[in-house]
Amino acid sequence: MPFKFIKMTSKNILTLTFSLCFVLFSTAQISTSHKIVRGDKYSMDSKKETLTHLIGGNSEVAYVLKKSKNDRILQKVNSEVSIIKEMELDLSEGKVEKTLEDVFMIDDNIYLFSSFYNKKKSANYLFYQKINPSSLELEGAVTKIAEVANLAKMNAFARLAQKYYGNSGSSFNIITSKDSTKILVHTNITVSGEDQQKILLTVFDTEMNELWTQTKTLPYDKDLYSLEKLKVDENGNAYALGKVYKDKKNKKRSGVPNYKYELLKFSDNGEKLSDYKIALSTEFITDVGFEIANNGDIACAGFYSTNKDFSIKGTWYMYIDAKTGEATKLNKKKFDLDFITSEMTEREEKKAQKKIAKGKSTQLYDYDLDRFIIRDDGGALLIAEQFHFWVTTTTSVDGNGNTRTNNTYHYNYKDIVVININPDGSIAWNVKIPKEQYTRNDGGYQSSYVFGLINSDKLIFVFNDDPGSAYRATKRSNSNKEFNDLMMYEVQSDGSVVSEKLLSTKDFGMLTVPKLSGQLSAKNILLYNELKKEQQFLKLEFE
Repeated sequence: MPFKFIKMTSKNILTLTFSLCFVLFSTAQISTSHKIVRGDKYSMDSKKETLTHLIGGNSEVAYVLKKSKNDRILQKVNSEVSIIKEMELDLSEGKVEKTLEDVFMIDDNIYLFSSFYNKKKSANYLFYQKINPSSLELEGAVTKIAEVANLAKMNAFARLAQKYYGNSGSSFNIITSKDSTKILVHTNITVSGEDQQKILLTVFDTEMNELWTQTKTLPYDKDLYSLEKLKVDENGNAYALGKVYKDKKNKKRSGVPNYKYELLKFSDNGEKLSDYKIALSTEFITDVGFEIANNGDIACAGFYSTNKDFSIKGTWYMYIDAKTGEATKLNKKKFDLDFITSEMTEREEKKAQKKIAKGKSTQLYDYDLDRFIIRDDGGALLIAEQFHFWVTTTTSVDGNGNTRTNNTYHYNYKDIVVININPDGSIAWNVKIPKEQYTRNDGGYQSSYVFGLINSDKLIFVFNDDPGSAYRATKRSNSNKEFNDLMMYEVQSDGSVVSEKLLSTKDFGMLTVPKLSGQLSAKNILLYNELKKEQQFLKLEFE
């Protein structure tokens, strides 16, 4: 039977059901009919003009945010993926110039969040204002919704950030629930002379009515705690996943991992604090994803290592009873050698085989857990991407004896891993999507991938197969070198993978930017593309 993603009618929560099948690669075509809609091309004013993020939308309209020098410009894109309206966001209020925190689309509402650091009072304020989806004009009054007063004296870095970027270093995090009915605002509070970490949490509904607010002192030393993820559920409960370090905030100490994961839940309007330990008996957890199940229990999953390092030996999965804090389900599974060595070069595979022959274990390296999706049957889906970053430094001396040092920043985005977990925690199947993206000094701007859950039953991945070569080729006239292809992969119900080429950069003339692209609806993915001073939107429409 095919797997099926079920979209719940009362909530905007995507859940899944899979069958237990084999992992297969296939030369078959993408099973879902689709077409590409091309919008108009636009010229950018300068290299300082760029898109910053996709705000949201649906099958008929999308909203994106653009930065042009010091200005923030909101753009509206129609169903033909052409820009039909844009509006500069005015963040000034009298003599006060606020800092843009974020722009969110929640249901049909668009909210602008901004902040202002009051240097005299050593306080940070968060504001919101509605944006009219049709005219893109700001509506109503600017409303203050959070305040952090009596902040500790800023260090040199924070003062520099406040001078050039307008914030105090005490920025606000804004998170929406999966069903888009609740909004969580968080900020850290640093008070001189206090050792424990303090935070401010405030929860709102979709009309920005405050449901509760709490200033909480966490049971951790502020110098030994690192907040990793925040969530809010449909009932207004807030969750904070963090790393708790033993003695110093280092990943390792004496070659051994130096931290553990703990999850905090703030319920009963933030009055009640519950602490959940996330740990395995002997293995070290390298990555954690968590979601809230329909019954309020907490589903957690991720990767583990057995080598006292940050490589990946296998995957783990647990359900935590929200009332007792006990793990009601716990399972783990190490990856087999065939999976670990799949998509390796011949040299890499031989090296792994030699390690096995010597009695050593072989593991996956440099994978980041991107997505964790739970199903209503108790199973889950994990998606991770391999990423490696490094810096090389070269030093040269000219004829006058002057020394010049140059740093080169390398970005390598590699394979995508998709893991389907059964309700009992066992792996139904796991598969790698082959990908090799290497660029330098660009922040990996046109690397990584776009993910789409199409028609609630198809996993779609879109990415450039070689953005570095394509970018270099566009700088050379009459280049005969291979250009980049924009690829689309589909993971099917049995774990098999099919793919096809969507576009050639040589013919298309632009490069897709996956980090600024995203899914708009059950049948649509918006792709942002640019090269040099031109930009264009594409839309993938599925039947």
